[in-house]
Amino acid sequence: MLGKEIRNLVLVKLEEYTPYGPDSGRALLAGGDKLDEKKPIYSYVAQHLAEAANEVLLVAPVHRLLYKAVGVTGTPDADDNRIGSISLPDDFLRIHTLWMEGWRRPVHETIKAGHPLYNLQFSPWKRGTKQKPVAVLCGRGDIHKETDAEQGEHLVFDEQQTIRYFSVDAGTEHPVKEFKYIPKFDGEYDYEREVAELIALQCARKVCEVFGMTEQIGIMTSEFNSVLENIRL
Repeated sequence: MLGKEIRNLVLVKLEEYTPYGPDSGRALLAGGDKLDEKKPIYSYVAQHLAEAANEVLLVAPVHRLLYKAVGVTGTPDADDNRIGSISLPDDFLRIHTLWMEGWRRPVHETIKAGHPLYNLQFSPWKRGTKQKPVAVLCGRGDIHKETDAEQGEHLVFDEQQTIRYFSVDAGTEHPVKEFKYIPKFDGEYDYEREVAELIALQCARKVCEVFGMTEQIGIMTSEFNSVLENIRL
């Protein structure tokens, strides 16, 4: 389903679970940013759709999601050319597949700073191996550890979103066998029906939160969890 179809599905969910009735998506409601302002339901849908969609794309199983396959090359760290990093596209949301040359298998998930495995990656004896590789997602504004001969262990501020990987063959370049990622929500993409339904439910829940509709939020949450469980099978 395209973005405009998902927006219409959000309105269907709102009409199903709220007291606004048919065509409520085009009815004016009190509750704008100013006390005397009125805003149509569809304006709230447009406001929350992308955020809701990206939240769904982060939790839905990757085999049900659209992905992009691109050619990239890893950049070795200056002090240890057995580990390195890959700069990520602006529309990157989530990893699908990372398979470095020399790895026995790919990774389909990344960890972040604070994960129990994170600190272990800075030890040559405890970090991920070619048999069990580990990749760390470093987002813009994150701070991560690095170690080099001059400064020792120190903190680095990430200006660009990257994936750091561990335990590849030493070299001046790190070839990437396969790289796929889940992009951020785009209204021009054609999403599977079940994924679109999850996005619609998540967006409808956010609209209901604006109006404090706790009962409707609870009902939509139950439906959301049921649909999510089904597509994981």
